[in-house]
Amino acid sequence: MPTHPGPIYFRIGRGQEPDVYPPAAPFEFGKAVEHGTGTDLTIIATGSTVHPALGAAHRLNAAGISTGVLDMHTVKPLDEAAVLAAAQRSGLVLTVEEHNVLGGLGGAVAELLADAGAGARLVRHGIQDEYALIGPPTHLYRHHGLDTDGIEAAARKALDPAPASQR
Repeated sequence: MPTHPGPIYFRIGRGQEPDVYPPAAPFEFGKAVEHGTGTDLTIIATGSTVHPALGAAHRLNAAGISTGVLDMHTVKPLDEAAVLAAAQRSGLVLTVEEHNVLGGLGGAVAELLADAGAGARLVRHGIQDEYALIGPPTHLYRHHGLDTDGIEAAARKALDPAPASQR
């Protein structure tokens, strides 16, 4: 494995999540894995949220909503080129992470989009800034909307053109 100069931040599962890749799949720090490109929405997921994000994207695509998924396994260094290309292509980015919505993947993507002046809309989906519950991961994912149903619902809400005050 090549060395990477400087600090890194990447997300890995606890070993209980369904496999997304075969065992010998290539891995490169700072290089997102693209699972299709969407013109309506790009979901950028990390860690344990990648599998349910792929499920949500499958459902959305089947419903005629062009949705791509980026597996951003490495939050630092962030694959800036992949994020900016996705933002330009779809105009709407939904970050999904098993993490507080403050900081982490959503924060890194927000900073990049703002610094680049990329006029895309960003919605950060994850654990809200509140006291965390304790329980089995599958129950907590469902509670926080980090399962396939919850991610699909967050995506559909993000795609809703009505102002938040009219929803």
